[in-house]
Amino acid sequence: MKKKIFVISLFFGLAFFAFGQEASDFNYTVQNGRLTITGYLNTGPKTVVIPESICGWPVTAIGNEAFRDKQLTSVTIPNSVTAIGNLAFASNRLTSVTIPNSVITIGNEAFSTNQLTSVTIGNSITTIGSSAFIRNPLESVVISGSVMNFNSNAFDREVVIQRPGVVRP
Repeated sequence: MKKKIFVISLFFGLAFFAFGQEASDFNYTVQNGRLTITGYLNTGPKTVVIPESICGWPVTAIGNEAFRDKQLTSVTIPNSVTAIGNLAFASNRLTSVTIPNSVITIGNEAFSTNQLTSVTIGNSITTIGSSAFIRNPLESVVISGSVMNFNSNAFDREVVIQRPGVVRP
């Protein structure tokens, strides 16, 4: 009996370590089977790899201000994310970012006030919000041809926008 309890305790302890480690760094909400990260609690590493799921729920959205002012230098956004909220990564130290193909919308000021010099935006994006990338020393922006709702003030200065696969006359 003691051996059985030990094995069960060990299993749950390992499961908590494996899955609790991810969950403990984030505040989040779950609605209709989809998880939105609403806050980042870790004050340690300034490099963040957002998991594709937390406690079995797919991470589908980064909420408003979730990673704002955390002094992040790098972030990896998983392919499960479809929406990035307003001010989600504002006021950090990011130098480059790749928005995966799964992301459909980027909110207002989502990446404002960073140190971004390059941005690559995936091919599913349809909306880039107002001032999404302002206050960054951007040199290069790669956007697919699928953007339907591109706010003219998404960038605060003229940048070279490359559209792979789009042939210009």
